[in-house]
Amino acid sequence: MIRRFKYVLFDMDNTLLKDLVVSVVATQKGFTKKLDALLESSIVSHEKNKEIALLMKGMSCGELLDIFRTIPIQDYAEDVIIALKKKGIRTGIATNSYLFLAEDLRRRLGVDDVYGNTLVVRNGVITGELLLHNTSLEKKFDGCRMHPICKRSIVNRICEAYKISPGEVIAVGDGRIDICMLETAGLGVAFNASFEVQQHADISTNDLRVILKYI
Repeated sequence: MIRRFKYVLFDMDNTLLKDLVVSVVATQKGFTKKLDALLESSIVSHEKNKEIALLMKGMSCGELLDIFRTIPIQDYAEDVIIALKKKGIRTGIATNSYLFLAEDLRRRLGVDDVYGNTLVVRNGVITGELLLHNTSLEKKFDGCRMHPICKRSIVNRICEAYKISPGEVIAVGDGRIDICMLETAGLGVAFNASFEVQQHADISTNDLRVILKYI
């Protein structure tokens, strides 16, 4: 039997992890009100991310990493990734959060690839500057929200790198930023997602083990 799927691309916050990274940091560092005001504002997505990064200016890279490591990994995430590896299926993380944090999670879980925004650090201290993964902030299609990371483009990049088609990719995520990859992939999995996101996915679940039924 020919296996259809060859790659699984996961969101990180509230998907592989049980919380939103910036929310946990805000709670620990006391800027929850400022964060909430930004999240609820009408500022365009990529500018909002830059403003959020400024809230972490002056923190040490090590302190942020320590806080990040307190966030629990999602139930069954480790088991699912181990099972995928045994099947020869590659995995990746595409996150609107910070690349060096996602790299840390990649190493802990044994994920193959990682994509995220770069939080600039100098001499071990966060400068507040953010380098967006999406360097082409233009509408790529009708309804494009020009997110800081374009997960649709990442699916296509993965397909080019591994010589597979979007139909051979499973995408898993919970937020509006994940909608494009859920629609582009051969199987879009809305995980603990709102009704709006579920409308753009092939299946909806609150159990990551469901993925294993499709491989």
